[in-house]
Amino acid sequence: MMKKLFTERHGEGKARVAEMLDDATREGFLTLVSARIDEEWFGLSFNEKCGDGYAYAGTDLTRLGRTMKGYGIIWPHDVDRDNPPTDGQIFDLLEFSYEFIAEAKDPHYHSYMSHSHYSYDRESGRAKFTQDVNRMFERNGMAFELKDGEVVRLVPALLQEALAASTFRTGDSTLDGMLEAARHKIMNRSIEVRRESPRKALGCLGAAQDS
Repeated sequence: MMKKLFTERHGEGKARVAEMLDDATREGFLTLVSARIDEEWFGLSFNEKCGDGYAYAGTDLTRLGRTMKGYGIIWPHDVDRDNPPTDGQIFDLLEFSYEFIAEAKDPHYHSYMSHSHYSYDRESGRAKFTQDVNRMFERNGMAFELKDGEVVRLVPALLQEALAASTFRTGDSTLDGMLEAARHKIMNRSIEVRRESPRKALGCLGAAQDS
């Protein structure tokens, strides 16, 4: 993982409040996943067999590409920069990558077939990928992080503690359910969904006052 840089060490880092990806962060994630594909980090789940019949001779890009297309995941090598992917598409790409990524290690060159064979470490691959993603979020002031393979929204510590500690017991089970749903919405990674939470909470309070 990249160390803390000068501006971060001297209190000049960006506050993590941005709720939409900027062009630099979006491009950074596309480049990161593209690099991991090129470095054969998807070769454990989508392994290419060599002509001698041995597995783990790199990545079967055709199978990987078709799988991504089947799940509606963008192919990072072929993104139209004039029509950039949405935040949701980038987040889906990151979560898909986490699911299937594994660090390619110990390349053994197969001279007869002119390629290399690899061993793989799923745990270290996921850990390093998570660190890279979260450093990009951090460096660019994004209020998101990749946690256990899912992109989640960062909530200020005090608010997060308050939300986690809240238990709704209004005496009305329907109202309690509505308030609980509003709490989950405010943690959602989608800004559109988060905007619903204040309206939903106000609606719940109005319903309580009318009852």
